[in-house]
Amino acid sequence: MTKSFFFGLLAFLLFAGCEDTMTLDESTAARRETVHTYQHAQVERALAATAIPYLVFDFGRGKMEIKQSGAIVWDEPIILAEEADTLRIQELLQETAQEPLLRYIQERQLFEHHKRYADSVLTIICGILNVGPELLQRELPVRFDLKTSDGLLFRFEASDDTLLTKPKNRLLSVLDGLLGVGKDEPIAIIQMPMERALTLYYVARPGASVLINP
Repeated sequence: MTKSFFFGLLAFLLFAGCEDTMTLDESTAARRETVHTYQHAQVERALAATAIPYLVFDFGRGKMEIKQSGAIVWDEPIILAEEADTLRIQELLQETAQEPLLRYIQERQLFEHHKRYADSVLTIICGILNVGPELLQRELPVRFDLKTSDGLLFRFEASDDTLLTKPKNRLLSVLDGLLGVGKDEPIAIIQMPMERALTLYYVARPGASVLINP
């Protein structure tokens, strides 16, 4: 047996072994994805049966949704802040993808609000929460954090240019840092119109259910 034949045979066996491993890995990943999809559907079915609003953050589709009884009652595109590291966000989300599918809002912290309230938005919120308008404060959230039961922190900021460029807002950010407010690092900073953020803010109360898809 010549050396060239021996090395050729060795290379073939190594390649075949790698190919088998890749096929096995792909098969395992496919099964895991199938199980994940099934579990997700089961969780959604259970949530829909309660008729209580719940949140869905779907980064794969780039959408946030509020659902009730399985129907979408509010949705908004996920628009990340310009300085966002999208690759790092995906890595962090993938790391937690096998965690319990159903999470809960553990903390909600409002850093800044704006005293303006559209009646049309008020009507939508009252309809979703099934409460009277007198129970809701007339404030629009400019910047707030939502923290899930497993420690994922999401920050939401108004995308209105007139608000983001105010010196007051920049000063508040500096003060927050000095006082230790919002000390945890957010997994993502999401920007959205202030009036659209209002519905999300009110539904995302501590204890609210949330599904997160990478």
